[in-house]
Amino acid sequence: MPFHHITTEDRYCIQSLVRLGFSNRAIASQTGFSHTAINKELSRNGTASTNRVTRVNRPAIISQDFRSWRGRGLSSDKHTALDSFTRRTRQFQRRSFRYQAKTAQLLTSHRQRAAGACRRKVQDGSTEAMLITSYLKKKYSPEIIGIRSQQIGDTGLNCGKAAIYAWIYRSSDTVYLQTLLRRRGRKPKNHKATFNRTSGKRSIHTRPLVVAALGRRGDLEGDTIVGQDKKDRLLTHTDRVTGIVSISRILGYDSFSVSRRTKDDIRRMFANSHTITYDNGNEFSAWQRTEKQIDTTIYFADPYKSSQRGRNENANGLIRQYFPKGTDFKRITNHQVRFVETELNNRPRKRYNGLTPIEYAKRLVETLE
Repeated sequence: MPFHHITTEDRYCIQSLVRLGFSNRAIASQTGFSHTAINKELSRNGTASTNRVTRVNRPAIISQDFRSWRGRGLSSDKHTALDSFTRRTRQFQRRSFRYQAKTAQLLTSHRQRAAGACRRKVQDGSTEAMLITSYLKKKYSPEIIGIRSQQIGDTGLNCGKAAIYAWIYRSSDTVYLQTLLRRRGRKPKNHKATFNRTSGKRSIHTRPLVVAALGRRGDLEGDTIVGQDKKDRLLTHTDRVTGIVSISRILGYDSFSVSRRTKDDIRRMFANSHTITYDNGNEFSAWQRTEKQIDTTIYFADPYKSSQRGRNENANGLIRQYFPKGTDFKRITNHQVRFVETELNNRPRKRYNGLTPIEYAKRLVETLE
């Protein structure tokens, strides 16, 4: 039998069968749906009844042991009472549940609207397509375009990320639109890292619980982005709560230059920091010097566990939209780096419901006040 969704007429049929006391499997055989589809329909769209009866009393005779009363004819009374109790329990369960076709249809329509699914396609040359293209040029992802349009009430957009991606890949200008995407369809390559093997490093597992709970500002995550010349790096730090990011260019880096630049960046962007979480790269070998300079505590994630610094890794992915892999950092200026830093701190984020890191930080300050 070909698959089809449960329609309004099907729901009125289900409502009648429920009121007649049919079981879910019997309803499924009558309507032509699978019993799992009926179970899901009743559990998702059924409502509690206003029935005043709250329980079915269990007869005491059911719990009695009549083995010593054999021959006195009481066992039949026990079986009769058990059958009656089972029947009344089923009736109560059915009465305590109410299924109405009209309510079920309303609940289904509400879920479909909440899902934000776009019922129509984005067409080339439409106002919607031009708006999406303008947002893509601002380095917005298709997902954040949908979230941001709802946040600021953009009436020109009425579609989600799936519709935007579908339009990008079927558009007559697909090649150009793909260049505006962050990943451009390329898969990341795995590289062996040179580990920081200094002694006394603190593991991320000893980090205070308040850091994982996002209970305060000033807990940072840090890393470097490699340029065309492996000795040229971009040093990045991200606040775990607000998402504010700092970016600095270091040519011909060593661990001491990274430590010095870390002190300058934290004072410039974050004022101070409670903790910093790094990966195990050898560029952070002077971490003890950094701790003394800015009065912070540094922790290190597990090897090959970039997910433990997810916010910083996400920020680095955003930076790669401006400085793709293979970029020669000697050919860019500090002014360009500051421009990207400003762009990202004023770029809407999904985890803040379309707010930018700066807007979210301001809200936190207003909440504390």
